Amino acid sequence: MKTNKHSYLLFTLAFVVLVVSFSACTSSKKVAVPKKEEDVITRIENLVDTCNYPKTCVIKMNMTAPYHLMDISVSMTLSIIRGEGMMLSVKPFLGMECVRIIITPEEMMAVNRLNNRFYKKATPNLSLEGENNSFYNLIESVFLNRPYLGNEGKTLSEQIVSFFVKEEKESGSIKMSRAFGDSATYSLSINKENRLDTVSFSLLKRKIYSTWGYGSFFKKDNRTMPYSYEIKLGSSEKDVELSISVSDIVFDKKVTLNKSIPSFCVQGEWNDFLNIIF
Repeated sequence: MKTNKHSYLLFTLAFVVLVVSFSACTSSKKVAVPKKEEDVITRIENLVDTCNYPKTCVIKMNMTAPYHLMDISVSMTLSIIRGEGMMLSVKPFLGMECVRIIITPEEMMAVNRLNNRFYKKATPNLSLEGENNSFYNLIESVFLNRPYLGNEGKTLSEQIVSFFVKEEKESGSIKMSRAFGDSATYSLSINKENRLDTVSFSLLKRKIYSTWGYGSFFKKDNRTMPYSYEIKLGSSEKDVELSISVSDIVFDKKVTLNKSIPSFCVQGEWNDFLNIIF
């Protein structure tokens, strides 16, 4: 009887010592205290400032286009490295690249990979105001430079919810209707994983007239900030009317550029450049 009592006392004493030992331990970890709600805008600004100018951007798209009496699936990849160059790769058959378009600050090159034809020309200067006045810098700024103008507007969470909770649209396909050979109208819709909802554009006599859609800035650490963009090209006999609008979905701001530029898209060598592609 005494042995059982002594064993019980020893067990109790050991348990008490164990509990006291654990309670005396200290930890370097601290419980995170959520910040106040009024500080949300500041946190958004800090997030944007840490990754405001991404070095690279990769956009992948899949589309279905008519080819003779059947539809073919085409995948395209646009890769951009800031200040160095960008490449659009078109792979319509079993992942085999058929067309490659390379644009650098110095030159543009279209390569038809099927019959080894290519075309080069100097990257045109658009005579736009400011330092970044080349065609390359203009395209780069659309995809890589942030359009954020301030901290007004709704909070980040509200805007992202309103961006993704929309009417469901057809995804992952492109519809094309042709008329008279040189005229085509495209309507593209990409699934929400790629952060691209709708793009549509028209080709008339191999000149692009307008395109619009939604996209995302690709940030470091797999973080993305949504935006929408609209690009319009309208040609006349002398000039090309160029309009680019970038809308920040987070802060509900819009930047618009309107310029008349020389008709490099309309006559001469530019048509030769497009002939390689279409």
